[in-house]
Amino acid sequence: MFTKSMRLFMFATLAILMASACVMFYDADESDAASVSIGNGQTKAFNLVNDLGWYEEPFYDDFELQFTLYYTDVITGKTNHVSGSPSGSWNTVTFTLPVQAKVGSATLNLDVVNPEDGEIVDNVTKTITVTDQNGQGTQSSPFTSIYYFAYSSNEAPSSSTMNIYVKEGGSFYVSESFFSTTKMTAIGSSTSVTSLNGITKTSSGGRDTYSGNISGNVCIKFNTQYTLNFYTVASGGSSATSYTCYLYYNANGGSGAPSTQSYTGTSTSSHSFTVSSSTPTRSGYTFLGWSTSSSATSATYTGGSSISVSYNGSKTLYAVWQQNVTSYTVTIYKGNWESFQVLGVDSGVVTANSKSYSVESGKRLDVDWYGKSDETGTGTNYTYTVSYDSGCYNMASSLYGSSLGDSVTVTKNASYYPAQEMGSTTSYTYQYTIKYNANGGSGAPSNTTATASTTSKSITLSSTVPTRSGYTFLGWSTSSSATSASYQAGTAYSFNYGTTQLYAVWKQATITVTGTPDSYGVVGSAWSFKPTVSVSGCSVSVSGANWLSANGTNISGTPTSPGTYNVTLTFAKSGYTSATKTFSITVLSALDFTSSPTGGAIIYAV
Repeated sequence: MFTKSMRLFMFATLAILMASACVMFYDADESDAASVSIGNGQTKAFNLVNDLGWYEEPFYDDFELQFTLYYTDVITGKTNHVSGSPSGSWNTVTFTLPVQAKVGSATLNLDVVNPEDGEIVDNVTKTITVTDQNGQGTQSSPFTSIYYFAYSSNEAPSSSTMNIYVKEGGSFYVSESFFSTTKMTAIGSSTSVTSLNGITKTSSGGRDTYSGNISGNVCIKFNTQYTLNFYTVASGGSSATSYTCYLYYNANGGSGAPSTQSYTGTSTSSHSFTVSSSTPTRSGYTFLGWSTSSSATSATYTGGSSISVSYNGSKTLYAVWQQNVTSYTVTIYKGNWESFQVLGVDSGVVTANSKSYSVESGKRLDVDWYGKSDETGTGTNYTYTVSYDSGCYNMASSLYGSSLGDSVTVTKNASYYPAQEMGSTTSYTYQYTIKYNANGGSGAPSNTTATASTTSKSITLSSTVPTRSGYTFLGWSTSSSATSASYQAGTAYSFNYGTTQLYAVWKQATITVTGTPDSYGVVGSAWSFKPTVSVSGCSVSVSGANWLSANGTNISGTPTSPGTYNVTLTFAKSGYTSATKTFSITVLSALDFTSSPTGGAIIYAV
């Protein structure tokens, strides 16, 4: 045992961590409890302070107090126990002590239990006195057979009532030689003992003997004055082990939880408790029922429900609460954004122009707006992409108004909008194509292509040039009839996007004829002229002297008569500009005399 100066429950650490009101105990001196007693077969309530001398100090409300009274069973000689139950307040507990409790001392035990895990966090014990309330006398050991002749001949028992403890199925006999009558009856009944529970009576030598097997608790009265109470226990001579199971209640943040329920029995089967109809209370919350989980949001048990607890175990039911809240209507508008989402509420994005929500007062509301995906398109000789802002994460109380931040606390009915408008950017890609047309020639280059984000671009033309017989390539022009070129091969020029058609510009080639013919001829003598012609294969026509003819580009003939001939040679070839050569030939006779100034004659040799 402990002294007053010793604290049995040391919860200093818990007391620092928790601020709830509680009760703690000190034990009293042994002498304080020595006068406390309970009789066998008696039901008695004990006041923990007044009767047992346990003194109050702060202790945690959430812990359970379990009371157990340990006694010696007079039948088995073994220690057994009964559990006590609180009687309306924390400091009063009631026990019912079995009639077979041995006279002497018993131990009252108090366990302080954490209902969440069943751990015993502290313990205190007291020794109390067990008194004889049922004529137990000095009998202290179990009997297989009882020979009730404990007194000297013709001497009546010292008490009018005697308790007899036997094993179930055990045999006995009672001799009543000292009684003046030969009749035993059941209390409250006129039934002859000879027909009671298989008990038989034999008479011999003036002595009646009663014997039989005890199969249940039997009460027999002698001569209507003396009473024997037979109490039986399990066959085999040892009492069945008794177990106690508990059903605890935890207000789980509230108050007024029902009292702990307990059941003591010898069965090893689970016990079914009926859930208390008493309900705890909690300010601002509605009580939904009970659950074995302290974090449950829905109730598994309600008052009157059944719950099973293992024969030597315990369960704790926690109050399930639903907070009483005020809700407001909040409407979210999309603006020009593609969609929005209330985070933690919407499972996906909302594409409607607006949506209303019921929101608990004091809750934070976080809304994100999302932009459109990129859009693409085409035009004549260009493509474009429209890119939109990815999102808006700030809220406003008006459309595109001042930002309230990325979330707000709901305290009233309200509407919220995106704090900024969804913007977009359009980018273009322009196509450039330069096409080449040989314009009567051949070997035009392949198309030149390019792209740019601008509507005009510098492009270098192909260095490949076409060819055309009899013509000189001058360059390129956007006109098929141009006589002068605007663009040169291999040179860069600025073009507008789209397709530009270029045509080859040609200049026809000119035949060049050089050489000086002889300007005199003599009748009957051959005359010839071989000019140098820049283009081979030309055809030549001669006019002005019918005695001349062309063989290739060679001109020759024999004059037949004198005179001056104005000759025109024409050189021609397909694809070329024809060329002419004009000259005069003076043809003289074979001998031509001319008078001299002195009257003489001059003969020229020609």
